[in-house]
Amino acid sequence: MTTSDTAFECQFTVPENEAVILDFDGLFTDCEALDEEGKHPYVEAYATSLAEHIGQPRDWTRGLMGQIEAAIRANPEEHGMRFEGHIVAPGLADPYLRCRSIAEVIFTRANRFHDPVRRAEVLNELYGANYLKYVPPLRPGAEELICEINDLREDGPIHIVTNSRTEHVSGRISEVSGFVNADLVWGQAGKFELDIDGTQYPWESNFPISIQVPGMHRREVYLRRGKYRKLVSQLINNRKTPIERITVAGDIWELDLAMWQHLGARVICLETENTPPYLHQWLPTRPNAHMVTSIAELVQILNTPW
Repeated sequence: MTTSDTAFECQFTVPENEAVILDFDGLFTDCEALDEEGKHPYVEAYATSLAEHIGQPRDWTRGLMGQIEAAIRANPEEHGMRFEGHIVAPGLADPYLRCRSIAEVIFTRANRFHDPVRRAEVLNELYGANYLKYVPPLRPGAEELICEINDLREDGPIHIVTNSRTEHVSGRISEVSGFVNADLVWGQAGKFELDIDGTQYPWESNFPISIQVPGMHRREVYLRRGKYRKLVSQLINNRKTPIERITVAGDIWELDLAMWQHLGARVICLETENTPPYLHQWLPTRPNAHMVTSIAELVQILNTPW
């Protein structure tokens, strides 16, 4: 069975001196898909857990979440996933980040979890407790792409690098293709973890901590994601692949791609309904960046020489 309405031939090769790094949630899956009742299972489950944490009725909490989401949409740059006080991912990018951003506001209003370390622990617990309660459908073409990269993995430097747990993503791949190639999936990548002082990775002296992006007026984008870079560097080190021969694809530019784009890798951003407006104008003007709207377009670029 295929998730595609019209199947396409998903074939590509990775030249010997190149590497491909793919995100999973949001790239392979449609994280915004609703259930038959028009509700989002993750959001509804999150509301139940959040209500327990603040000691309020579940329906009241769900209503408050909707109000706060509207406020965040009115001022999106002021909200997002935080790491050590810095916003490291947009707050509206997907349901997981959206709920986290909403919970941050609610905790602040309710005077709960003032300590930033404890608050981060609670937010991580809420995410972990509800992640498996929602299995988003695969995007059209995702099954074909999964089978293709699983077949290529023995000979090609292709990896799925995700913030989710390795076993969760491996399980979904196994459901589609019947097996998971060794070392294909690398979870808990810590794409959100900043490494400003270089304790996790020895940054180049001229590599900036953050950048200003045209169209973003109230905050900057932080680039130094040490844990993420260290992991990918270890994966491609055996082949001695230069950064400019790496292709990285994901759906959240700031989290998945910004660092790699600035380092000189080719990046491919899958456009979703929550892609920030400024990216539509700015990203296509960059020489090493692409925006796509489907898995089929992604594969087409993977097959396009630099």
